[in-house]
Amino acid sequence: MMTENKKPTIKDQLFSKNNKIVIETIKKLRETGKDNDLNTLIELYVNNNNKEVNQLIYQLFCDLKTQKSTITIANLIKNTTDKQTLKMLVSTCWQSRLNYINSFELFIDLVINEAFEISFEAFTLIENFEEKTTENRKTELTTYVKNNIKKCKDDNLALAVDLVQIIENYKTEEI
Repeated sequence: MMTENKKPTIKDQLFSKNNKIVIETIKKLRETGKDNDLNTLIELYVNNNNKEVNQLIYQLFCDLKTQKSTITIANLIKNTTDKQTLKMLVSTCWQSRLNYINSFELFIDLVINEAFEISFEAFTLIENFEEKTTENRKTELTTYVKNNIKKCKDDNLALAVDLVQIIENYKTEEI
């Protein structure tokens, strides 16, 4: 009886022992990847110590263009325990220029609770928000900051205090 040769999956290719295959797969995912591939790429990022591979993953995340990817990224951030990976993910959020306003509570929590390097990356995302939002959303966010600021790490207090003013200065949509 003959066995069928199974085509290797994206995950098989990403976790190949051959770095050339890994690199080619990441490059291919830049063109044809799906949001569920982002989970596998983060798994690879955490479990890999090849600088070129990790740089390619970082660049891919920075270059995301699909707004619905923000949901996947926010979930990855919530579920990431590795601090270097968390810092990388948050950094890619502001560099990608996608609109994360629906997840700003998550980023406010990062400003308040995380190590300064991660806090600063989250602050940068909130500070550089250039889209329009609603007055209602601005109120929700400023209230969230005010209700949580008492839990803020000392190192991050200056950033957290500035959040209210930054959010209040967001442009609003015309109704």
